[in-house]
Amino acid sequence: MPQLDCYGSKLDVDDQTRFALTPPMERLLCRDHLCFHEALIPEHSNKDITRIISGYLRMFSVKDAYALDDQITNAFDSREKLGKGVYRLRFDSELTTLINSFPFSSYKGFDKRVLVETILQRYCALPYAEREKIFFYDTYLTIAGCIQAETELDICVRTITGALRHFSYQPYIIETDESTGLAYLAGYSREVEGAGRYQIFCTRLQRIVSAVDTKRHMPLKPAKRDAIQQRLDELGIAYINTEIETFRVALTEDGYQRYLKLLIHQRPLPDSVEQGEDSDWPYVLTFHGSRYQMHNYFFTFGRHIKILSPDHLREQFAQEYRDAAALYGTEAL
Repeated sequence: MPQLDCYGSKLDVDDQTRFALTPPMERLLCRDHLCFHEALIPEHSNKDITRIISGYLRMFSVKDAYALDDQITNAFDSREKLGKGVYRLRFDSELTTLINSFPFSSYKGFDKRVLVETILQRYCALPYAEREKIFFYDTYLTIAGCIQAETELDICVRTITGALRHFSYQPYIIETDESTGLAYLAGYSREVEGAGRYQIFCTRLQRIVSAVDTKRHMPLKPAKRDAIQQRLDELGIAYINTEIETFRVALTEDGYQRYLKLLIHQRPLPDSVEQGEDSDWPYVLTFHGSRYQMHNYFFTFGRHIKILSPDHLREQFAQEYRDAAALYGTEAL
């Protein structure tokens, strides 16, 4: 059991500490900040480190409070430090109250620096989707609560262009895409400002700017649950926003080898692989899936792929290649 100090918690509001990061931790946090904010961040901010520590403590206290306390107090005993502290953290009132609610805050060997470095070290060791849930823990909790209570969810989403859109959601599941490691919310949704009907839709967790439980009971009917689960099974959660189509592509020998060896985790699986009649295009592959996935994966193949069908994807590739080539006209060569 932790050895408690008779004077109680040892952290006060506005206390500060310096902490260190190893180069791999620093790179990972920089990548996370870039992904989560979708903007360049010159340095680790006090706000984001506070957010990570708070989310980590809250998430793992729910999973196993005793194991969390053992991890922290063992770190206090070993007092292994990562190096010279070059970053500074100020403990605001919310984080101070949270930390003081744990038994380790009264441990005789309590050390602010060791606490911060231990949590950040363990955070960096987690898979991307788990770090994402920690960083957006309040949003994650709200969504999980709506799924369990079967209530309507109102969310504001930041699109890839930076625009904000407001949706009413019947949430079904939060799931991690096996290809990218990103966490997604899937369910039926419609845009609040429009008059459209509810449709199967997914949204990246990191794109959700705000999430509000309306407390309005809105359970998904069995037929809707079956429909969305079928779409998830066939396409994977990252691609359920588009309808299932049949695609046929021809690949050069180099293109086929690229398909087998590159981007392994995002590779769509073919329904069939046939011998092409043209020796320049020896492989013809047929896929049953999402246009979005096909575009994301095969567009970079350039001259090593030829879209045979459908025509709309063939023309999309052709137009995007033409637009790109226009940037590199003869004057630039």
